[in-house]
Amino acid sequence: MPPAPISLPRSEVADVLRSYNQGKLQFIRPAAGTANPAVIAVTSTGQLFVKRRNPRYCSSEQLSYDHDVIRKLAQAGLPVTPPRHTVQGSRWLALEGQIYEVYELIVGTAHEYGNPAQVSSAGSVLGAFHTATADLEPKARKLVSRLHDPKASLRGLAWARTQLADHGPPRPEDLGRVQRLIAVAEGVSRALPDETYWRLPQCVIHGDYHPANLKFDGDEVAGIFDFDWVARQPRMVDVADGLAFFCGRRKRPTEPGDIVSLTQAYEIDRELACAFGRGYVTGIEPTRDELEALPHLMRARWLFCRVDAMERKIPAEQKLDYLLNEIETPLAQIDAASEWLVSGEWLRV
Repeated sequence: MPPAPISLPRSEVADVLRSYNQGKLQFIRPAAGTANPAVIAVTSTGQLFVKRRNPRYCSSEQLSYDHDVIRKLAQAGLPVTPPRHTVQGSRWLALEGQIYEVYELIVGTAHEYGNPAQVSSAGSVLGAFHTATADLEPKARKLVSRLHDPKASLRGLAWARTQLADHGPPRPEDLGRVQRLIAVAEGVSRALPDETYWRLPQCVIHGDYHPANLKFDGDEVAGIFDFDWVARQPRMVDVADGLAFFCGRRKRPTEPGDIVSLTQAYEIDRELACAFGRGYVTGIEPTRDELEALPHLMRARWLFCRVDAMERKIPAEQKLDYLLNEIETPLAQIDAASEWLVSGEWLRV
């Protein structure tokens, strides 16, 4: 069974809201998530999103950086909501060793998979996001290394290879698959080394741009969420996310709080990729270098999301099965679409 979404108990939410002038807590509803415990809190004055920040990224520098990005996006007219202030005027609450944020709830619906108008809107909003943050330099510092680093994936894949060998004679097909995945990660490292990665055009990117972090009103994006990974990185990292998560056909709908569902294998839908591209180029025109890097970034993202989830979110007895489940399907799809992606045709159709 996949791990359940993490939430907050009512008593903890009530303790948090005592530090905010937001009315009396009436009830709470689940808010899906796989990293930060969170709920929707309904109070006498409205609906709030209450989030306990993951210890991995809850320093004051990180919080200040993220909030500066949100403020800039709000000024640019993007559908975001700044954090609410405590009665003491702080944008976050430190309580009993934990860090909390409270936001006004943006009402909207989940992404309708296969809806080209919504996919185009997601691309357009991402282009506007990148335009707004192109020259943004938040006052706080946020040290984020290369996102979806193939070297990190290689470490996880080496662990998987060891596990296969240490638990009796491995099935040759499993060991062969892990070896092929290692070869893919090594290929990304050679084709897109760090110096090439960091020469790509940059802005402050979202860093986790997928349907679970957007809401829609009809065919238009109504809200952008989860800014834990915002940082100055190559903007094509977000585009790689968009193509994989908005333009991939999956066997079953994704569930926002289910990491197994979110990281299931996909096949690239070229019509949806064109819709996403048409939206994105209303704000940004990718360079030749960016287009050449894009398939490598997509491979890196796919390997990383499986390896990272395996390491941090999947029970020990399920890790290897989870890692290998249809993992080669998206890689084959990216290989088949690579020339088309690099050509930029999907941006103009």
